[in-house]
Amino acid sequence: MLTDVSKKVQLIKHVSSLTVATAQKGDQLSKLKRENEDVAIAMISSALVSLNNSINIGTKMSDDQIIETAYAILSEYWTFKIDEVLLCFSMVKSGRFGKIYGLDQPTVMGFLLTYDTELKANHYQSLETVHQTREREENKEQGHVALSSEDIKKLGK
Repeated sequence: MLTDVSKKVQLIKHVSSLTVATAQKGDQLSKLKRENEDVAIAMISSALVSLNNSINIGTKMSDDQIIETAYAILSEYWTFKIDEVLLCFSMVKSGRFGKIYGLDQPTVMGFLLTYDTELKANHYQSLETVHQTREREENKEQGHVALSSEDIKKLGK
C-alpha cells in the first residue's frame, strides 16, 4: 500500500504534467458528484487545502471556508474536470495569476473564472484556428498556375 508521502509525490507528478489539453480528458465534476458527492467534495477540498498550504500569505482559508468553496466550485464549475481544478491551482501556485495577497472563496472562484474564460478559451480558439487552416489546405486545388505569354508581357511592362 502506498504511503501518504508517495501518494503526494504521485499527485505532484501528475499535476506537473497537466496541460489545458490533457486536463480536458478526465471525468466532469458533475459525474463525480453523481457517483459520490462526498468523494467529489473531498477531492476538491484536498486541492484547496494544497493551494492554501502552498502559498505564503497572511490570510488563509479556514476549514469551513474550504468546504464552502468546494461546494461552490462543484455547483458553479460542474462541467470542469478535476484535473482542470488541479491545473488551475497549480498555475496559481506558480504565479501565473500574479501575486496573491489573500485566499478566500471569491479569490478562488476568480482564478477558476480566469482559467475558464481566458486560458481554456484560448486553447479552444487555437484548436479552431489549426482546424480551419488544415481545412483550407485540404480544399486547395493541387497544381501550379501557368502564365500565358500575354500575362508575361503585362508583367514586363
